[in-house]
Amino acid sequence: MIQKYKQNMDEFMIQVPTQIFFGKTALNDLAESIKQFGDRVILVYGGGSIKKIGLYDQVIKILDESGIFHCEIGGVQPNPRVSLIEEAIQIARENKVDVVLPVGGGSVIDTAKGIAGGYYYEGNFWDLAGKNITHDHVLPVITILTLPATGSEMATGCTLVNDHVTPHIKMGFHGPYIRPRVSFENPEYTYSLSKKQTASGVMDIMSHIFESYFSNEKRAYMQARTAEGMLRTLIKYTPIAFAEPDNYEARANIMYCSSWGNNGLIVKGNFVSWSVHGLENPINERYNTVHGDGLAVLTPAWMRWAKKPENLYRYADLAVNVFGLDKNLPEEELADLAIEKVQDFIQNVLGLPKNLRELGVQKEDIPKMAQVFSLPGKIEYQSEAFVPISVDGAIEIYNMAY
Repeated sequence: MIQKYKQNMDEFMIQVPTQIFFGKTALNDLAESIKQFGDRVILVYGGGSIKKIGLYDQVIKILDESGIFHCEIGGVQPNPRVSLIEEAIQIARENKVDVVLPVGGGSVIDTAKGIAGGYYYEGNFWDLAGKNITHDHVLPVITILTLPATGSEMATGCTLVNDHVTPHIKMGFHGPYIRPRVSFENPEYTYSLSKKQTASGVMDIMSHIFESYFSNEKRAYMQARTAEGMLRTLIKYTPIAFAEPDNYEARANIMYCSSWGNNGLIVKGNFVSWSVHGLENPINERYNTVHGDGLAVLTPAWMRWAKKPENLYRYADLAVNVFGLDKNLPEEELADLAIEKVQDFIQNVLGLPKNLRELGVQKEDIPKMAQVFSLPGKIEYQSEAFVPISVDGAIEIYNMAY
């Protein structure tokens, strides 16, 4: 049994065992990586973009030439569906696979983690939702990343949508053995991403970093400075990727930020309550919005709501260390400028939505969405948040973002 450690600098445990093959020749090691676990895989992918860029054929060729059996399931949607995972588990069992091989972005990888976690489980798959899986009786996951965003290629959790109920419920499960064993990252696979896909992905990466950065654990100095470095990297390279989609340097830096923004490095020793993600999930459940769009709208609103006299230091750090503003300005002014800078980047550089109305959110749904903060798990997490969110607080933030 894994000990439950406090999430502050007094004590924590971190283990990030994912092996990363990064660069243009990454897939040279694919067959060998698979064969350390077996020689039968289920290939998981989304809407077919990997076929358009030739990656599907490249992967199939490697598998065939290496004598690795493969079955497959495509059609993974954003906000991955439990019904597809259940279908994939059945296919995987019938073919007695040893490895799950997702080729795509976070939704594809999270689907693969669902298959991995459910493969040996004999009960109702949704029973796993909200659980911490501490046993190793799961299929190994090996990923090929094509859309930097969620960081799932190096993270311990997955987020899934139960489409058997209405409205849909968005939850997931996590655990040390759900983390991918190996991930392959070639920035060239992201050249074909649209500006919208790139922007939404960058917003997701930034949100993961912000969730850790806005913390009451002032002693987590290294984590905060690392977070600032990744934010500066995204701010520098995203406009370059927009202007030059096949700029390897820009794509490489964005891709690497995706993996390290959500693998535990800046989280461990630094409590994270996932406040903005908690606000976004009910929108996602009801309206099937793009995750990055919801985060784009909610992040500035949450920052304004959470700004208090006692926590201006963090906003000031953001203003000075990320946006290069004058450290001699008053903290209150720096805090306001930091929020303005974040909002300007989201809306005028990333070009993402400005308010909940653009996402089709109905005002009458706001009180219902806010009820998620009355659930026991949310209450527990929010108790140590940068600024704890209650149901009333969630309603305030939603209205500010509307």
